[in-house]
Amino acid sequence: MLRYYAEEGERQKLLDALNRQIGDGELTCPRYSESVLLNAILHTQFSRAAEAGVYVEYRLTGIPAKLPIEDADLVSLVTNALDNAVSAAEGAGREKWLHISIDWSEGTLNLHCANAKGQAPPQKRKGHGHGLSIMKGIAGRYGGGLETDDYGDSFEIHVRISFS
Repeated sequence: MLRYYAEEGERQKLLDALNRQIGDGELTCPRYSESVLLNAILHTQFSRAAEAGVYVEYRLTGIPAKLPIEDADLVSLVTNALDNAVSAAEGAGREKWLHISIDWSEGTLNLHCANAKGQAPPQKRKGHGHGLSIMKGIAGRYGGGLETDDYGDSFEIHVRISFS
């Protein structure tokens, strides 16, 4: 939607949509990588995790300003991974944590996300529950794959996409 407004020159609609997403205040975003888009995604998701009392550890390696993946697909991959991780970690009791690493090396994008989780599945919210299938579809479109591991009290997801 934001891209459409920008391409169509709908400046006011673009600003209104952005204000609905991030508020009217000044946007300050930490620099996690060279990618402005990835920085914005991580800032939003890490803020949500902090509000939920979830400890976040991250590692980003070799991320260029622009990756060879559509912006919407990058947003979906990272946002779905972190949405799922934060939701699961919220229900983990005392130890609420998540770790995400995103690495770019020799034409390959690796995303690894691990998080604590409670024994009961996280509360379903409207529009949720399709994150893993969306991520798997995106990885597949680029010839990559997605793997998950459920250890009972923690969960891991691995996405690997080679562009070379």
